[in-house]
This record gives sequence, structure tokens and C-alpha cells, in this order.
Amino acid sequence: MIHLFPCLNDQEGICQHTADKISNDGDLADLYDWFNNEDLRSSPVLASMNLAGSMRAFTDVPMIIHPQFESENLRKRVQKAYELYNCGSEESFARTMRELKAQLVIFEYSRCFFTPYKLDDKRKNCNAKKHQTEDLMCLKLHARSRFFKLVFMNGNYAVFRLRKEPLPGSTPRAVDVRTWLDEESNWEEYARRCSRRKPCGARLMEAAAHFEHGLKKPQAAAAIRKWALRLFPDDGYVNYYQARYLDVDANRPQEAKAYYEKALKILPNNPKILTEVILFHDLVLQDPSFSARLVQRRSRDSKGKEKSILEMMGPGVGLLMCEAAVAAKTGGNQELSQKLWARARQLVPLGQCVKNNWPIMNDESKPEDSSYDQHYTRWAKIWMMVAGGVNLELTPHHQANARFLVDDEMTLWS
Repeated sequence: MIHLFPCLNDQEGICQHTADKISNDGDLADLYDWFNNEDLRSSPVLASMNLAGSMRAFTDVPMIIHPQFESENLRKRVQKAYELYNCGSEESFARTMRELKAQLVIFEYSRCFFTPYKLDDKRKNCNAKKHQTEDLMCLKLHARSRFFKLVFMNGNYAVFRLRKEPLPGSTPRAVDVRTWLDEESNWEEYARRCSRRKPCGARLMEAAAHFEHGLKKPQAAAAIRKWALRLFPDDGYVNYYQARYLDVDANRPQEAKAYYEKALKILPNNPKILTEVILFHDLVLQDPSFSARLVQRRSRDSKGKEKSILEMMGPGVGLLMCEAAVAAKTGGNQELSQKLWARARQLVPLGQCVKNNWPIMNDESKPEDSSYDQHYTRWAKIWMMVAGGVNLELTPHHQANARFLVDDEMTLWS
């Protein structure tokens, strides 16, 4: 009888694909977009082996190393290049960049830690007993570097350009780097240069989130956020990210409220922001009546800049329908609730939200008594996947994916 089942369990075979897919490659797509919108074809780039491979596929910038390790010369270049993730001096790394004829270097924040990769030149290796995190090249270059200039940063990547001539000064200690990273003045030059182009504000907030959560530098994160808020007070994503910081990280919901409202006013049709505002008022502020009124108002015919929720299409809309259905039901509008629920089940039948909200929408008092599994058998899930696919979300590393759900085009191919 085993042949009657599509797979033995939910983690094997095709069954493992019948669930939401979430990728934090939003930062990577954003990096490609930046490179493809800058004239950098004459600027050789140093990056890690993995990143260099994808950069070759999506951009036309020349890469110093690439994933073809059968080349002896390439292996020698890698030995030199991987100084970027170790603890040598900035001056030494600048010499290495010149030897390799590299003008730009890309750091991945998610790899900014004491690496197990050892260089032949042991003087440049990190030693956890001797070095501090501020000795890492990927971190200390952000702090008033004499040899490198920050030209791009987002939720997982930083790009530096090698200066033609170093700035005057002396070699900073780890304690100096730690102090400078936390100072607002450290980020001013980059923030003001970056502000000339979109979407600088959102990228600053996404970088701040990685400094907060990934690099564990909350004071540096606060300094970056201040520049984003100062330079982009009317940017919808900046306001949304600040709302999430105050709501989720700082536990200051009353302060978050104004930022959520402003973000929604600026970006009224962003499905992620709409969803978050509904949930924020319902679950955090304990004001489900507000959420119900918002859903009812936004479900009317489109008016002005505001689209009707029922007319929305695209990524993130299924989740919005799913949460809006519960808000409408709580507010007593059964007809609207069922419309939204039917649309949610059509758009994201295999979404986690549908499973979570199933007992509420079907008036099942206890989650453990849910009839969800009776309707969503393994075969049923597979047919749903074949018919409509699964929900795929592209997110930055430490932020929600509001910026990656809309029609703003990214240039992913050179």
C-alpha cells in the first residue's frame, strides 16, 4: 500500500516542497541592482569565491577571483584575496588589493566573523584569543578608514573602493574602531553621498538591522538609523522599518504607531505594510476594532491612491487577504470575511497563515481540534502545489520584505 502515498512524511520527496519558501537573497538582488546601475565595468572587484560566481552570472564587472579552483594561479590569488575576512592591517590589505589590481571589495556581513580559513601569512590570520571583532577587516573598514571608502551598504553587503592615496592618520586600535562605529559622525559622509540616489534610505535601515542583529552592534545601528530618519523623513520604507524597530526590537509600540501610520499613508498599497498595520493594532495595541474598520474601508472600490484590497494582485497579497479575513470576521462582517478568506485560499492555499487561521475562520474553538489536516492531506497539498505553486518570499537578512513585494524594478542582469 505504500505506493498509494506521495511520500513517507512531510520532510521527504515532493512533500517537502508543499510549504512557503522564504529566501533572504533580497540583499543579493539589491547588490546586483546597484552594480548594474553604476558604471563599474572598468573597476575590478574582489569578493569571496561564492559571491564572485554569482556576480559573474548577473553583472559584467570584472572579478578578481572566481569558482574555478582547478587553476593554480587562481588558488594563489585566493590565498591573497581572503585577507578580506581576516585580521591583517588596512595598509596590508590595501597593498594586496593593488597587487591583485582590484579597485572594489565586497564584504558579506553574514560572513563577518572569525573565519576558519587560514592564510599562509599567519600574521594576517585572526586569533580569537588575541583579536577582537573590531580587528576584522569586514568591520573596521567602516570606521574612518584611511585606505578605503564606503560606496554601498545594505542588509548584508558593503562595497568599498580603494583610495588612490591614503588619508593622513595612524593605525586605529580595536577600541578606537568600536568607539567610532557608534558615533553618528562616522556615518555622515556615506549617508549624505548615498542620499543622492534611491533607495538609499531603505538600504541604510536594512544595514542598521544587520548591525543590530547580525553584527551585534546596537549603538552603530542606532547611529545609522538616525541618518536614515534625518535624510529621508518622508520615505515610506524608512518609516516602516523604524516602526518595526520600535514595535519588535525596542518594545515601544506607542512610538511605533505614528511610524506605521506614516508608512501606510506614503505606501498605501504595499501588502506587507497593510498586513503589519492590521496585525499591529489587533495583537499589539489590542484594538481589533481598528483593524476591522481599516479592512472594511480598504475593501471598498479603489479610490485615489488607495487600491481596494480585493483588487490587489502580486506577492504578499495572499497573506494580506488571510489576515484581513480574520480582522473582518472579528469585526462582524461575515460576508467580507468569507470573500477575503476565499481569495487567500486561492492565492496561497499552502501558506502558513491559512493553516494558522483555519480554526478561527472555521469556528473551531481549540487549535488541536482543527479540521485542517482533514482537508489538507498530502495528496491534496501536492495537487494544490501543481495547480498554483507555493508562496515564495524574497527578504533582506534582518528586515521584513516590504521593499521586495512591489513593482519597483530591479536590474538583475547587466
